[in-house]
Amino acid sequence: MTLEDARSEAERARDALRFHGAQMKERLQPSSLAEDLKILARKRAIALAGAALANKKARPAVAASAVIAGAAYLLRKPIANLVARRLNKGA
Repeated sequence: MTLEDARSEAERARDALRFHGAQMKERLQPSSLAEDLKILARKRAIALAGAALANKKARPAVAASAVIAGAAYLLRKPIANLVARRLNKGA
């Protein structure tokens, strides 16, 4: 390996390190971490709801609660808006 080859190899390594460092910096931003947690929570909730619905004959109450919890999650913003309007209307 010549000196020129070593220099170009070092430059490629530095570029790769900068690239990966920038990626890590982006992934460790609080907004990125929060988004990742939201996606993970959604996946786990779907998996739990699927398991509850698969076992609906043995445990109908668990299946119903999973469906209600899923509906409440999906409709959380409209429900919050409705409650806020009701509270503001009464004041």
